[in-house]
Amino acid sequence: EMRVHPLHPLILGVIALTSSCRNDFVAEGIYRGKLVMSDGSKNVKLELLANNTALMRGLFDCVVKGTWEKETIVGYRKDGVWVSFDFPKFRILMKMKKVEEGLILSDLSGRINGRTILRSLKLKEEKPLFRREG
Repeated sequence: EMRVHPLHPLILGVIALTSSCRNDFVAEGIYRGKLVMSDGSKNVKLELLANNTALMRGLFDCVVKGTWEKETIVGYRKDGVWVSFDFPKFRILMKMKKVEEGLILSDLSGRINGRTILRSLKLKEEKPLFRREG
């Protein structure tokens, strides 16, 4: 008969806790997804580069450059990525969540510069998957 050390479950719990708080998933890569808007759908290619630069093709006529960072919320499993793009008149924030196949866009919001409110932009098909390439 195996005796379980009284501290054993506690130690296992601590290990599980510390490993889930580590920010160790690799976000860098190329992702492709489809955004279905009220005026039609767009095939979007999102590139997250190693220096926290983001490139997006397909949502607008040109390639737009922005920044990305891993989500930092205290006491929250950090499996999210926030990607933001600044334009002359407005700013877009994409909140993405890590899944096995890539990233899910959980919220897309935009803000007109000079106004403080970030408004969520309505997608016809919610929470689209951006599938990781390679």
